[in-house]
Amino acid sequence: MDESARNENGFAKGFLVGILLGVILTFLLTTKKGQKILSFLKGRGSKFLDELGGIAKDVRENIEEKAEEGKVGEKVTELVTEMQERGRAVAKTALKKVPRPTAPKRRTFIRRK
Repeated sequence: MDESARNENGFAKGFLVGILLGVILTFLLTTKKGQKILSFLKGRGSKFLDELGGIAKDVRENIEEKAEEGKVGEKVTELVTEMQERGRAVAKTALKKVPRPTAPKRRTFIRRK
């Protein structure tokens, strides 16, 4: 499959997804049944976020306790150093693969005789 066919296919998929999202949002925002569904989803979402906040608080307290014991600090430092090294390696690889920009050719609209 050549490049232009893939671009056209990608555009068509994106266009259809956009239409689908538009229809869903229109339904949720303009109909009574849609508004009921939207309020239900908002309620469930807030409960989920509250639970997630409690879990995050517990995890943070656990990490703070372990850090005070000195068990986590060294491991975190090792992981941060390793991730920095991996990030540098990925950046170098990406820079090698990205073509350098070239200056555009000048075009004039004046006819020369």
